[in-house]
Parts: sequence; C-alpha cells; structure tokens
Amino acid sequence: MRPSRDQYFLGLAHAAAERSTCGRLKVGAVLVDRLGRILSTGYNGSPSGYAHCAELHCNLDEPCQWSVHAEINALLFSENREPQKTLYVTASPCRSCALAIANAGVGRVVVARAFRTEVGVSGLEVLKRGHIIVEQMAPGTEMV
Repeated sequence: MRPSRDQYFLGLAHAAAERSTCGRLKVGAVLVDRLGRILSTGYNGSPSGYAHCAELHCNLDEPCQWSVHAEINALLFSENREPQKTLYVTASPCRSCALAIANAGVGRVVVARAFRTEVGVSGLEVLKRGHIIVEQMAPGTEMV
C-alpha cells in the first residue's frame, strides 16, 4: 500500500531520529515546502564539534542540557523562507522550538506523538495561538 504524504514524511523523520546522539530521546524532523519538496532534515544531538551527549555524561532522567533539538536543526539548515512549509516531527515540539517554528514561517506541523507536559504555555499551545495547523497521526498509521 502506498503511504500517504504525511506517513512518508513522518517515516523519514523517524529515519532521521536514528542519527540522534541523545541517549534519552531520539527525535527527527523533516521540513518540506508547500509542494512537498524536502527542504531540510534534522535530529537532536550536541552542536557540531562538541562531544556526543553520552560523552558529556548527561542525566538520562532529565532533559539534556547540551542537545540542539531536531526542529531547530531542520530550521537552521533550511534557506527557504517561503511561507506554508510543513514540519514533520516524531515528537511534539517544546515551547522554545514552537516559537522558532512560528518565526520561520511554518504553517503546519505534523507530529507522530505528543511528548512532555510543560509548566506554563506548552509548545502545542504556542503553535495553535499562532494559527499554525497542528495534526497528530493516529497511533499505528505512521510508517516507521
């Protein structure tokens, strides 16, 4: 069966997540334009040139203090500033990533699963308040 566009791009986000150097949670992201062309990909891990998270002795019970999030990496490596982009991500963005997503002109975010509850304003609330479409794939429908 041919996967839907959302299934396809979330499958690629899951593949990108496998490159993550974070031992706590592997997250991947794929940024596409309004025509479905891939602009960039990203995964979470230490900044370029830094030791990997495991070498920095991160506490796996707490959020990593060294990792750049997958969404931020995907946004940083895209030179496309056209509106109506879609970001596919394996876990829902945190508040800081959601603010960057909104500022980068992303119009739609598709997540494979919800992740974390935050104190105060959540990442999903930031996106919704900015009139950014947020969709979560039904469990079992993403191509992993």
